[in-house]
Amino acid sequence: MAAVGKWATRALIAFATLAAAFWVAGPAAADPTERVLSLVSQEKYSEARAALDPLLRSEPNAPRLRLLHGILRAREGSPREAIAIFERLRNDRPEMFEPYNNLAVLYAERGRLDDAHDVLIAALERKPDAVAYANLGDIYMRLADRAYTHARDIGGGNSPAWRRIRLRPPASAVTAKPAESPAPKSAETATRRSDTRERNTEKKAPPRPSPAAAKPPAPRAKPPAPAAASDGPKAPIEDPGNTRRAEKELAPAGASGSACVQAGKFRDRKALAKAVEWMHSQGAEVLDLRHKKSRVVNSYRVYLPALSNAKEASAKLRELRGRGLRDLAVIRKGARANQISLGVFKSKSNSERRVAQLRKLGYPAERAENSRALSEHAVRARSSGAGAALAAAWGSGFPGQPIEFIDCP
Repeated sequence: MAAVGKWATRALIAFATLAAAFWVAGPAAADPTERVLSLVSQEKYSEARAALDPLLRSEPNAPRLRLLHGILRAREGSPREAIAIFERLRNDRPEMFEPYNNLAVLYAERGRLDDAHDVLIAALERKPDAVAYANLGDIYMRLADRAYTHARDIGGGNSPAWRRIRLRPPASAVTAKPAESPAPKSAETATRRSDTRERNTEKKAPPRPSPAAAKPPAPRAKPPAPAAASDGPKAPIEDPGNTRRAEKELAPAGASGSACVQAGKFRDRKALAKAVEWMHSQGAEVLDLRHKKSRVVNSYRVYLPALSNAKEASAKLRELRGRGLRDLAVIRKGARANQISLGVFKSKSNSERRVAQLRKLGYPAERAENSRALSEHAVRARSSGAGAALAAAWGSGFPGQPIEFIDCP
């Protein structure tokens, strides 16, 4: 119940404070939307509606007005309509942060926890925000509670699987499992247990020496330097200092103590969401999410510039074939219609050789890249313990996905 209460509080934050923060970017002095926002915050919804409707009629596509319209509809008790407004705004303006967080609040209130989780991940890609992170934490708590409930319903409260789930402590905590000692069934059973305890006591190892007795002797004075002459080869002496230095060199950054990492090159948000959940399960603090867009070259095409018409292109194709060239084709449709394709190459060097061959024969061959957009997602987190342990566990949980140590913010 406590988690639900926290979520309700953050729902108000999402519908008021975040919206107000969004308005700061606009001119504050003469902006009529400021009055609408003030009326909404005072719960004067009918007055806010009367002030907002004329603005919407004059500027139906203004993102600030649409955002405020969704907030007002949610406050007026029409969550379905508010969700539709926010979803359209998100699709039209995917770079905006506010529609995502407000959608998460509405999804969660209607029990759509998976949808709320996904839009919060998308929101945090656009802007690291404390409220969105807090909302995401509440979502994880509610998803965990739902999983525990399902486990209990399927296996029963006393099933081994249910106990394993409940007794698994987080990575950063140590939980002592309470001992279970039911009362003996009879006096005879109690006597047997008493005899067993006595025998076990007799077999125990002698008590440890006191701290004073176990204290190592004080370090002796530095021994004198060895004589120059040697009586012969001696066994190598272990140098603890060198051993420690070697271990430090072999250990990765963050091998001891907390450390920060950047992990993953995920192609979709669902995989990123699993990585975020995994970091939480390891007791790590998620710092932020990274999104990188780039283009990847798949191949290189070699071609002759488009000719005036299809007839000229066909004639040029016959000419090339007459000179012994192969792997040729005329492009008939699209933006490159009447170009002559002279081959597609995976290797850049092979495509360059093809261009050089054709230019030597007097043909103005050109080369272009066939590329595609690549979107990669990563999670940055701070480990709760040894960074090397987190990196090793990541390698087992996400084989093939990179992880690297970074400077903590």
